[in-house]
Amino acid sequence: MAFWLVALSTAAFSSINERELRRRRVDLEALAQIANALEKVHKPHAVASVLADGLADTFDFQRLVVLGEPKGEPTLLGHRGAESDATVEPGIDQLVRSAWDKRETLLVKSIDRDTNPRLAEWLPDAKNLIVTPLLAEDRPIGVVVAEHSMRHGSRIEQRVVAMVSQFSAHAALALDNAWLLERVQEMAETDGLTGVANRRTFEVTLELEVTRAFRNGDRLSLIMGDIDHFKKLNDNHGHQTGDDVLRTVAAALRGVSRDFDTVARYGGEEFAVILPNCAEDQALAAAERLRMSVASAATVVPVTISVGVATYPVHASGGTSLVQAADQALYESKRGGRNRVTQSVRSLSDPFEPPVSVAGTASS
Repeated sequence: MAFWLVALSTAAFSSINERELRRRRVDLEALAQIANALEKVHKPHAVASVLADGLADTFDFQRLVVLGEPKGEPTLLGHRGAESDATVEPGIDQLVRSAWDKRETLLVKSIDRDTNPRLAEWLPDAKNLIVTPLLAEDRPIGVVVAEHSMRHGSRIEQRVVAMVSQFSAHAALALDNAWLLERVQEMAETDGLTGVANRRTFEVTLELEVTRAFRNGDRLSLIMGDIDHFKKLNDNHGHQTGDDVLRTVAAALRGVSRDFDTVARYGGEEFAVILPNCAEDQALAAAERLRMSVASAATVVPVTISVGVATYPVHASGGTSLVQAADQALYESKRGGRNRVTQSVRSLSDPFEPPVSVAGTASS
């Protein structure tokens, strides 16, 4: 009798161990798959999507959100089944703060709307939550909040908690690298002094926009602007003041441009604005707004800007000739008295026809 009891117990334990080994193998395979997927993505939102999909598919999470914060308060980067369109106020929920402070995974029965209003909007009425911090070198950079489907009164398996932490650790490293890559790319694409696009970015963007305008049959306009008497300003007030003026002018140009326009520092005190899907009359109005914005900007000393405008394919057949046409119009503004807008009248049949001043007020 004792022999049979020992045999049955041994068989039971063997069966349990076999099931546990199968589970561990499945978990490790899933971890390897997500690690491989993370190596192939380099954007923060793509990293978050890989993590969200991997966790949901592997552990049967009904809903989850991945939050990240490269510069301040966490924002929604990825999700599965969440109310992603919900409008939330900026801030950090208590559960997020607690997970960050403790540097460990929290198991939560439900979300308190009063202390976690953002999570309550994204995951309304959520139960049985796993809150796992995303840590890069022990520095909090985000959090995963997942809802697990369980029978009433049951508990989340420790195995699941441990694996979620491992998934999140891999994703945190990938997310931190993605943000680092973004910062490096931003530094390579922007002018260090003014924060707008640099000359190289301008040239690449203009080429892409000309190609798009040609393909779609759209108009593409270019505004070139040069700060008036900038050399005299530097000589009289110093280069620090000149730098302050450049930063203020760049901010003024960006402030009155559309979100999808490209404001760039073309060189020295000269700026350029690429305006996709913008016809001649719209470009002329936009150039006048830019001129007025600079004239009214709170610079250390009063400054004005002379502006030239050209439109593809009316005044140019490509990116290079568009720059030439806008630049010719700009220098006609200079010759005409400065602080004015000139639109190119250059035609493809007569590329050297001089531009004429059409807007603005002359200044000495």
